[in-house]
Amino acid sequence: MSNGVCQDTALIEIELPDLSAGNDTYIDKCMGESYTLPTGMEVTQDTVYTYDDKNQYGCEAASHIFVRFHKQKTDTVDAAVCEGETYDFEGETYTMAGQYTARLVSAAGCDSLRTLNLTVYPKLIVDVQDTIPLCADETALLIPYDHKQGRLDSVEVYPGNIRVSTGKDSVYTFLPDEEIRIPLPSDIPPQDYPLTVSFLSSECPMEPVRIVARIRYAASVIEQKNDLIALLNADYNGGFSWSGYQWYCNGTPVPGAETSYIVVGDEHLGDEYYCLLTREDGTLVSTCPITYAGGKTPIENVTDRRVYPTLVSAGENLHIVGETAITIVDVLGNQVAAFRSQEEHWTFPAPARSGLYFILNTRQIIARIIVH
Repeated sequence: MSNGVCQDTALIEIELPDLSAGNDTYIDKCMGESYTLPTGMEVTQDTVYTYDDKNQYGCEAASHIFVRFHKQKTDTVDAAVCEGETYDFEGETYTMAGQYTARLVSAAGCDSLRTLNLTVYPKLIVDVQDTIPLCADETALLIPYDHKQGRLDSVEVYPGNIRVSTGKDSVYTFLPDEEIRIPLPSDIPPQDYPLTVSFLSSECPMEPVRIVARIRYAASVIEQKNDLIALLNADYNGGFSWSGYQWYCNGTPVPGAETSYIVVGDEHLGDEYYCLLTREDGTLVSTCPITYAGGKTPIENVTDRRVYPTLVSAGENLHIVGETAITIVDVLGNQVAAFRSQEEHWTFPAPARSGLYFILNTRQIIARIIVH
């Protein structure tokens, strides 16, 4: 305090504007346009025009006009889709091959041109059988296919559980002009084997295709003897056993032919016969077909009157009339037994194993017997 007056100190900051700052103006133009300066001069390229003018504070200052010319922006997009697919470009949807343009406006107000070069690849179409039948004694599985359209680079086959049988646990790869051949072991069990086939393309690949290799019993499990077609028993067919039978002629079931054999007349010369077999686990697997070649001994010349009964159990006695010497053979023609007697009416034991057998005298077959 001094002379009765209080004193205090205060700090006040005062920011003075740049009194020399001018007024700057920015002008954006597109290439091909022009701008007229205050002098009346037209400019068509980037220009900075300087002039003296009073600023907002009333002071003389250098001011500027910045004129900028913007180029038209261009952009090209190369794209490809598969047949049936769509491509979206600048708010439009395209499905056909061609060149498409879109004119846009940039932030500077200038046009911007975008170009789409669209390629549409044909869809890869390949026809392949969904089930391929083959016989168990064939050495390879062949997978034919028909390449309809589209680019095909290679084919891959995933062998599934066949690979366990073949000893190969990887993928088989083939070129488009190669035959698809999958080797098979000689002892492969007859059954259905699923496989996956992939038709690969760098453009439009297909979804993998599931197919089945249907391996049937070899025709060698069937024996044709004169007018008789019969299945061999386990001793001769590779050890197979079945619980059910249905014979087919030219792909059609034969009514009532539900035993291990079928008697065929010569009106079926050249017809194909196979048997649909039921395994012990209920699985159905057919044999490969055989062609009926005709019987040397017509059925009407084979009489069962001399031997009876013809359906017997193993070891059961059969009666025979009018023959003094007979031979028993199986369906393979192997001799099973031979018997002789001087009696007009005598008996002999049936074979010890089940199956179909023929009774022969010295001239011909005189009877067929079934041992069950």
